[in-house]
Amino acid sequence: FLLLGLLAILAVTILPSSVYAEGGAGFTMEAAIPDNQVGTSTYFDLHVKPDTKQNLTIKFTNLEDKAIKLNVSPNPAFTNRNGVIEYSQYKYPKDDSAKYTIPELFSKPQDITLKAKEVKDVTFTMTTPKQAFDGMILGGFYALRDDENKTQSSGNIQIDNRYALVLGVALREDLKKTIEPELKLNAIKPGLDNSRTAVFANLQNIKPQAFGEMTVD
Repeated sequence: FLLLGLLAILAVTILPSSVYAEGGAGFTMEAAIPDNQVGTSTYFDLHVKPDTKQNLTIKFTNLEDKAIKLNVSPNPAFTNRNGVIEYSQYKYPKDDSAKYTIPELFSKPQDITLKAKEVKDVTFTMTTPKQAFDGMILGGFYALRDDENKTQSSGNIQIDNRYALVLGVALREDLKKTIEPELKLNAIKPGLDNSRTAVFANLQNIKPQAFGEMTVD
């Protein structure tokens, strides 16, 4: 988990739950909860065993009166420069402290089409590592509409709206073992942030456990 920033208070949203249409997304996605679910979360929070295969199914519902296309990918979690965990990049560079990431353990991204008002189940196959792992492997199923861009203009500025929803997935093996975060300060360098001079500190959590509510001085 990579944390970037200086003099920042980090408030981390770790896992998005089952999600519904927001801001005109036009579709919903919902987890089909399996038997190895931990607790009552509505995202995939799974107690897994080494070297096993499992199918995970997501129910998609098209809320619109026309067909839509989606790209659905099992993405890794990463921390953006605002200190918030994101799931928006399938090919995000692997942290050198991570043994495994979600894309390595799941089948490939899928392009799907939903007819008007259609409900469709989409399944991904998960293969857990042969060797046991500590802590948590964190990511999310990221569904991006790719059938259209809705362009808005304001003066000389054009904004392309692309809608996406995400459904979290967390994999754990030992539910009793506690993993404490451990931070490293890798680099400090000057730069520009929104055209203003700034100093950037690169912090790295080398343990497989997300955390938040941290103040960095």
